[in-house]
Amino acid sequence: VAHSPLYNPHISMPYFEQCYTIERKLGQGSFGEAYAVFCKEDGRRYAVKRALDAFRSSADRNLKLREVQKHELLPSHINLVQFCKAWEENGRLYILTELCERSLLDYCSEIHTVPEKEIWNIFVDILRAVDHLHSHDLLHVDIKPENIFLTRDKVCKLGDFGLIFDLKN
Repeated sequence: VAHSPLYNPHISMPYFEQCYTIERKLGQGSFGEAYAVFCKEDGRRYAVKRALDAFRSSADRNLKLREVQKHELLPSHINLVQFCKAWEENGRLYILTELCERSLLDYCSEIHTVPEKEIWNIFVDILRAVDHLHSHDLLHVDIKPENIFLTRDKVCKLGDFGLIFDLKN
C-alpha cells in the first residue's frame, strides 16, 4: 500500500477509498478500469487504473508490475502521460497518473471531422512521444486512439505502457 498522512491502516476502509474520491469512470480495458479521481491529500485530480482482478500468481504479479517499472524508469516527457505512483491493495494493482481531458478516440467521436492543422499537431506530438521512447530503447506496441490522450490545451500524450518492450532486454 502507498503512503499518505490520510491513510489509517487500523480501519477497514481501503487506502484507495481513504485517500481518493472517484469522480467518474473513464473506461475499461482488458487489464482494468480507469477512473478520474480527486486526491484528498493534495486536492488535485488524477487518473487511476485499477486491475480488474487480483493477481493470479507471483508470475502474474511480476508481469503486471512491469508496466509500473517501465513508467518509473522512463524520464518524463510532455507527450507521455505522467506516472505518479502505484500500489497494491487486496491483491490488485493501482496505477496513478496525470489526468488528461479525454482520449483521442473520444475527441474524434465527438467532433467527427478533425481540422487538418490539428491532425498535424497530433501527429507531431505522437512522433515526439515515440522518439522519446525509442531514445530509451523502449517500443510501444499498442499505439491506438484509445491510448492517446489530450490535455485541455490539446497536447497529445501517449499512455498505457502495458505493452512496451525494452529493446535492451
